[in-house]
Amino acid sequence: MAAADHGDVRSGRALERICSGYWRPIYHYVRGRGYSREQAEDLTQGFFERLMEKNQLAEFRKERGRFRSFLLAAVKHYLANQHDRAKANKRGGDRNHVVIDWSQGNPERTFLLEPADSMTPEILFDREWGRTAIDRTRERLRAEMERAGKKTQFDELIANATGDEDIPYRRLASLLGMTEGAVRVCVHRLRRRFREVLEDEVGQTLLCPTELGDEIRFLFSALSAPRQ
Repeated sequence: MAAADHGDVRSGRALERICSGYWRPIYHYVRGRGYSREQAEDLTQGFFERLMEKNQLAEFRKERGRFRSFLLAAVKHYLANQHDRAKANKRGGDRNHVVIDWSQGNPERTFLLEPADSMTPEILFDREWGRTAIDRTRERLRAEMERAGKKTQFDELIANATGDEDIPYRRLASLLGMTEGAVRVCVHRLRRRFREVLEDEVGQTLLCPTELGDEIRFLFSALSAPRQ
C-alpha cells in the first residue's frame, strides 16, 4: 500500500522492497510457463517495470485479499498481453528501471531441481513464495542477532531452531562454550523469535490480519508438498 502511494515518503523504499524481495516467485512462474532462462529474466524485470509504470499496486488497495494472489494474477495478465509487452520493450529508456540481483537465492538452480512434469506454474510460484518468506525472515533475524552481538549463536543454532537440522545439543554447547541447558533455552527463544518475525513478514502481504494463520499454513503446505 505504501508503494502504491507516491505521496508516501516510504513509497520508494517499499517499491524496492517488493521488487527485490518477491521477484523469485515471479521468475519461477514464468520459467514454469516454458520460457527460457533469458526470456524469464527479461519478462520478470519487465513485469515489475510495468507494475510500477501503471501503478498497478494501487489496485491492491481496492481489494481485500492476499498480495501473493494479486501478484500472481497480475503476472498472468502481463504474460497474456503480448501487444502491451512488445510496446513496453520498444520504449526502452522511458520505462522505470528495476535492478534485480539475479544471483540472489540462485533461483535457476532451485527451478531446475523441481520436477517440471508434475509442477504447475502456480505450484512453482507458491513454493518459491514460501521460500522467499522464509529467507527474508532468516535474514531479518540474522541482522537482529548480529546487532545484539549474537551472530555466532545465530549461525550455529538457526538450523536447529527451524528444524532444518537436528545437531546434538552437546556438540553445539561445545562449539559455543555453553551448557547444554543454556543451548536448549537459546534454541527455544530463537525458534519463538523466528515465528514472530515470520508472522510479521507474511502479515505485511495481507490486508486482513485474520488470514495470517491460514496463509502461513498454506505456505508451509506448499513447501512440504511431495514431489511426484
